[in-house]
Amino acid sequence: VVEGARGVLWWDWGDTSSEAYMAARTAYRQTTTGPVATQLSHLGAVILSGEAGVAVRSAQRQDTTGHGIEDVTWLVGGDQAAIYLIAVNHTSAPLSVTFDLSGSGLGQPDGERAATVLYEALLDAERYTFSTREVTVRAEGGVWQLTDAFDPYDVNIYRIPRV
Repeated sequence: VVEGARGVLWWDWGDTSSEAYMAARTAYRQTTTGPVATQLSHLGAVILSGEAGVAVRSAQRQDTTGHGIEDVTWLVGGDQAAIYLIAVNHTSAPLSVTFDLSGSGLGQPDGERAATVLYEALLDAERYTFSTREVTVRAEGGVWQLTDAFDPYDVNIYRIPRV
């Protein structure tokens, strides 16, 4: 999605007469496809909204693995209440990433504000409820800075309130 996909399609196949296959399929739907579909349905308008008046930069936007994709990529979107930064670690290593955010969408950098990291962990596989956590966005050198940790191949989705 962060690289421009505008749709996601998945399917499964297998021996539906096999109890083991059906149990694995149900578990996969509860822990993977269901949560991803829920997240995409909640964020669909944000994903399609465009840049939302915010430019993002990071020193991690380079290809250190030699695989032809930058270590960290992102997509910025927004609604009337907030800016959303969807960021992906494409490496097998944990990373600490600092994002520099600027533009009219977040207002003049001054002080600090809290951002919410959405969909941090799946809490209930039947209801698709997720935990969240807070990170601090600080004014630094004329831009807003957000620094956070990423696990290998991690996706972090930040909701940063507009002023």
